[in-house]
Amino acid sequence: MKLAAITTAVAISSTVIVAWVLAAALRHSVFFYTADGYMSPRTAVRVGLMKDEEASFSGGLAFRKTGGGGYDYREEMAIAFIDQTGHTDIDLLAVCERLGDCELRK
Repeated sequence: MKLAAITTAVAISSTVIVAWVLAAALRHSVFFYTADGYMSPRTAVRVGLMKDEEASFSGGLAFRKTGGGGYDYREEMAIAFIDQTGHTDIDLLAVCERLGDCELRK
């Protein structure tokens, strides 16, 4: 009887964890799909949104303008879907126009 309860609890816990990981991965993918632009790691370091030691492991930052002002951004790398979205009031479109090394999507 106890074994069945433990097995059920483990199954439910595993299902919840898998669902959370899938939801996080979906949110991450949607963010990149709807982003206004992409910034290379080198430019992200120059702007101060990424540390120099992180740049060699990163695919860069995707960003999008928010309704309340500023930009939300996420790092593009394998485990980044676990990280939260960052926010900055830096005008990233202007930075990209000035520094280059960006891809504007809209």
